[in-house]
Amino acid sequence: MKTNLGFKEELNKEQLRAVIETEGPMLIIAGAGTGKTRVIISRIVHLIENKGINPENILALTFSKKAADDMAKRLNKRIGSLGKDITVTTFHGFCYQILREHAFHIGLPPSFYLIDEVEEWIFIRNILPELKLEYYLNLSNPSDIINGIIRFISRAKDELVSYEDYEDYVKEKEKRMNPDNEDDMIEMKREREVARIYRTIQMRMIKEGYLDFGDQIFYTVELFKKRPNILKEYQNRFHYIVVDEFQDTNFAQIKLVHLLTQLHGNICVVGDDDQAIYRFRGASFAAFRIFEELFPNLKMLKLTQNYRSTKNILKVADTLIKNNGEDRYDPEKDLWTENKEGKKVFVSIAKSFDDEAFWIAQKIKELINKKVNPSEIAVLYRAHNHKEKLVDLLTHFRIPITIKGGIGLFELKEVRDIITFMKAIYNPKDKIAIFTLLGSAYAELKPNELLYLSKEADLRSLDLWETLNNIEILEPLSSDAKERIANLRKLITEMIPLSVDTKISYFFQQLMEKTAILKQYIFNPSKESQQKASNIINFYRFILEFEENHLINDLGSFLEYVERYIEAGGNSEYDRFDSDEEGVQFMTVHAAKGLEFPYVFLISMTNDRFPTRKRNEPIPFPDELYKEKLPKGDFHLEEERRLCYVAFTRAKKFLYISGVEKDRKRLSRFIEEILKEPKYLVVEEVPSQTEYPFLPAELEDKTILERDKLIYSLVRRIVSISDNHDDIKNFFIKSIEDILKIMEYSIPKEKGEIIEEIRKKIEDSFDIRLKKPLITIYEHERKK
Repeated sequence: MKTNLGFKEELNKEQLRAVIETEGPMLIIAGAGTGKTRVIISRIVHLIENKGINPENILALTFSKKAADDMAKRLNKRIGSLGKDITVTTFHGFCYQILREHAFHIGLPPSFYLIDEVEEWIFIRNILPELKLEYYLNLSNPSDIINGIIRFISRAKDELVSYEDYEDYVKEKEKRMNPDNEDDMIEMKREREVARIYRTIQMRMIKEGYLDFGDQIFYTVELFKKRPNILKEYQNRFHYIVVDEFQDTNFAQIKLVHLLTQLHGNICVVGDDDQAIYRFRGASFAAFRIFEELFPNLKMLKLTQNYRSTKNILKVADTLIKNNGEDRYDPEKDLWTENKEGKKVFVSIAKSFDDEAFWIAQKIKELINKKVNPSEIAVLYRAHNHKEKLVDLLTHFRIPITIKGGIGLFELKEVRDIITFMKAIYNPKDKIAIFTLLGSAYAELKPNELLYLSKEADLRSLDLWETLNNIEILEPLSSDAKERIANLRKLITEMIPLSVDTKISYFFQQLMEKTAILKQYIFNPSKESQQKASNIINFYRFILEFEENHLINDLGSFLEYVERYIEAGGNSEYDRFDSDEEGVQFMTVHAAKGLEFPYVFLISMTNDRFPTRKRNEPIPFPDELYKEKLPKGDFHLEEERRLCYVAFTRAKKFLYISGVEKDRKRLSRFIEEILKEPKYLVVEEVPSQTEYPFLPAELEDKTILERDKLIYSLVRRIVSISDNHDDIKNFFIKSIEDILKIMEYSIPKEKGEIIEEIRKKIEDSFDIRLKKPLITIYEHERKK
């Protein structure tokens, strides 16, 4: 029986108890699709509307800004302006504000600069000589060890282990070592070096006024421990605390909420241990067990009624996750549903990844032919490179797609071309940059012409730039080649003065204006060109973020930063721009967490792909320093299995799992596990294909309206990206005006009102006024 009790949404018996039992510590185990978010929102609304709690006394913590924003919007929708007085934030955002106000109480600079992982990598790379590495010295490739250092220090902070704590651990360990044993002495040399690395980096960061993400939690806990008067201030403020996605917390975060709740004791944590998939980011092995130890008088409640999936999907998911055995917090937890049995789960086994991709593409085509909206279909995978064959096929079949993440900004040719221009202007003696530009679309010299110039430069002991300024050397070239070289030379010469003491954003704007690189993509209505325009816009956003965070922000400092950023493995992923937002949704399983789709395809279920191989850390964190009990089983495999479980439970109506088995390629062990319960499955062998239409299909002639749809999509993208960036806004206003002029002369008369609608949307979004349009061709015809 469902109960409402004044709530706008109906609640089942378990959910209702989770909402109305508000006093004391409560642990809610909320299985996939059991209405977790509904419960959290209703619980907070109940505290305010039915118990009269001041919204300012409520704190809701979650893990991503997106999740916090979504929760805040839902609360505002339910209780209006009262929702704005609730503190809804991320753990890191919460601690950031506390440290901004109180950092000086523990000797930290209140004006600290928060660095991300890439910036931390660059920082460590710059002070590498100070670390005096011996055991971990690797001059040929410092990237691996720097990444290992960052992960080690991050793990230490997640476990609230300071560098002093680690030094004490090393001293105690040394007492147990045999000085006559060579292996023991090598190990102690390694441990002492790790302790020195940790101390040096942390002290240098504090000296420079830097904090990383782990520091925010670490130092807030330290602040609360050392300054109980400040802790009391926050305890008095927050009488009720709710934590979402509790399975993703680390020990430091758990300790933080424990300190905050010692006065009132009203803490509610919500999560699902079977969906704990962020151990690699520092999440605890056993968050629920630690919480149980810290709050022995807690009330535990389980939400087990699933509203999302069919019975067959839940049975298959349960078959899988039970293999994690006693390392699960609640091994007896079983989800159930009143939904229909539904279709059996499809499992396809192919002999190659080409066969797999072709078979799945056919299945997706069948669904779309049955009037399924493409956006209701999700393709999930363990890693981005697993999707490419299927993406090519769906593109060939004219099936719209939307890819979430996975596009490395600096891997894109159009971005690399701009960086090459920047390098050539900053240092015209950069032979590689000049040579690349001469062969690019901007100069288009032929291979024999490039070879000639290169040889002449070597013979005369000149750099390539000097060669381009030597009339004698250029004489044998064709007049067209000479003209293109002259244009390139003129451009570089004009831009050189701007490479010194000029903000990189202004430099970029001038480069785009003089080269027309961006406009050539904006005014080309093909989907590929619109994608490239969007990528360049994202690059400009990257430039502005650099400028905002660096006092020295000219071309030279930017190029140095980009070089270090790429070396550090920085990716700056952006969603792939797509003219049709209603496309098939492509994303990793991690990105799909918290989402649901009627139709889910989980692909590339092959061992070493999913599950992935376990990789050992170059600097392992000692087991003795973990604050929680370690799992008995293979934790890496168990986490991969939980990730697979998350993928299964995204599906509402239809789940299709595919893998490859041939020769050395072994079918994923997760498929083998679910095959033990075949009554919920339909297993099919994928026939081999001899030919595949992998090449992109020829571009069809775009109709006027299709072209304008592409252009409008780009405008909408510009509006979205420009939000909160006046520099981007102002830079693109001229381009938007040009776009509208093009549309005025291309949209049919009966669709002409679209122009004003688009113009108004743009003006409202930008809070600007665009130039009035020229008289349209249709009005001109009427006046004739």
